[in-house]
Amino acid sequence: MSFLTIRNAQMAVFSEAMLRQFAVRTASRVKARFPEAVAAMTEDAVVERVLRTAQRARAHGVTRERDIEQFIDFEFLYGPEFENRHLEPGQILARSEIDGARKMALIENWELFDRPERSHW
Repeated sequence: MSFLTIRNAQMAVFSEAMLRQFAVRTASRVKARFPEAVAAMTEDAVVERVLRTAQRARAHGVTRERDIEQFIDFEFLYGPEFENRHLEPGQILARSEIDGARKMALIENWELFDRPERSHW
């Protein structure tokens, strides 16, 4: 019986390819949902911004795909690094005692109930 051995370098390439695929798919969705926010951006620029934003989400403990997509939506709704532009999301994301899904639920409540001003592109 033979076993498949995947080395760390191979796994990293595989993970990077999956992340790129996620970013391309998400960039397409972002372009459809927020055309004014990306009007002056190239396709590659949108994909790169999605990648950077997904990395920020993960740095804040947001790891589920759906939650990362929502974090990206907030990025395009409220401007680059929205968590630094708006006090409450920044405070929520800094909390270490709650997981990423709960953080995104609280930020969604902030959006629904506080009605922050959306970014003007």
